[in-house]
Amino acid sequence: ESSPVHKELLNGNTNTALIKKRQSPSVGSDKNSPGPPIGTFVFREIACSEDVDYIRAINEECFPIKYDDSFYREVANGWSGNVRLDTIVGALPSRLGDLETGGDDKLGKVVGCITGQNRPLNERGTDGPCSDLADDFRSGSCYYILTLAVTEQQRRFGIATQLLNRLVEIAENIDGCMIVYLHVIHYNERAMRFYEKNGFRKRRRIKQFYSIGGKPYDAFLYVKYLHNAHPPQLKPSIWDSIINSFSSIIRYFM
Repeated sequence: ESSPVHKELLNGNTNTALIKKRQSPSVGSDKNSPGPPIGTFVFREIACSEDVDYIRAINEECFPIKYDDSFYREVANGWSGNVRLDTIVGALPSRLGDLETGGDDKLGKVVGCITGQNRPLNERGTDGPCSDLADDFRSGSCYYILTLAVTEQQRRFGIATQLLNRLVEIAENIDGCMIVYLHVIHYNERAMRFYEKNGFRKRRRIKQFYSIGGKPYDAFLYVKYLHNAHPPQLKPSIWDSIINSFSSIIRYFM
């Protein structure tokens, strides 16, 4: 059953944003081959239980990791324990999209989604979303992007960028939030290029961050600093220190 907030959304308070999709030519030389549908995407919060079903289907299509039922219950409720979960979806209204989208015309079929949460930077422990960045700043919070996915049929229309920008905007409006960050599995070069294009920096590699099918995989930590925050200076290696010392001696005698 929808929460009171979701019922309010269903009644019209959707706070939607619209963008025109770019018209792309059909792939191949066949004039009858279908190209990407032309219309308007709607960006909004979760409005009904059907949205969560779409989110689950998109995540299972896009990610090698399967999220359990508790994750989707938290997405539906908007809370993970006592921490708020923000979820934004990109939807294609059925009157403008495929014939089998289903759902209310105003809400449309969810074709992309992003979920994130704000956590304190001084949170310790291996399970803390901000534990990888706890030493960067002494206070404040970080905004952790858990998932970002777009169904394959609707990619290359800027949906992922729009979703990412909206969640970054949420983080920017949180007092004391210094960083937006996320993890990318080490072989997903396409995702790395996407985040780098959108202002994220590769912070470091984390060994055996993921476990997929019983096999460990590394991840790259990507960060975007907010409110004129800057990354901490990395400690120089022993060789860097030796080279700097020799450079100082040479400069002294020159």
